[in-house]
Amino acid sequence: MSGYIEALCLFQQGLLRLQQGEYEPAAKNFSRAITRFESNEIFHFHHGLALCQLGEWDQARLAFARAWELNPQSADPAYGLALVLEAQGELKRAEQWYDQARSLAAKNSRAVSPKLAGLGRKMGRKPASRKTSPPFPA
Repeated sequence: MSGYIEALCLFQQGLLRLQQGEYEPAAKNFSRAITRFESNEIFHFHHGLALCQLGEWDQARLAFARAWELNPQSADPAYGLALVLEAQGELKRAEQWYDQARSLAAKNSRAVSPKLAGLGRKMGRKPASRKTSPPFPA
């Protein structure tokens, strides 16, 4: 249990760093939290956010994929994967993940994380309405 408490403390420190725009220290805090408690989707998701801000697309992709594995009902990791795939030029696969994120957000009656939506806007992504499709591997 102390590993989980320690991981939560590291995660909270990472959140503060992320909010302050200190992306490298945030990524390190999230990584350390994951080392102590690997099976938390939220830790992986936020690690992916920090890595995106650093332009570490391959690592962000792995973080979002792990978050998706841990909770395939969450729209956030699906949207994160879509952003990464789009940044890497894999537009068809990105659109499939955007569709999946929209489907999950509608199903769960909530939008994607405001942090993730903000990152999408920063990258020039605009919301679109399309029919949903099944998930596709990262």
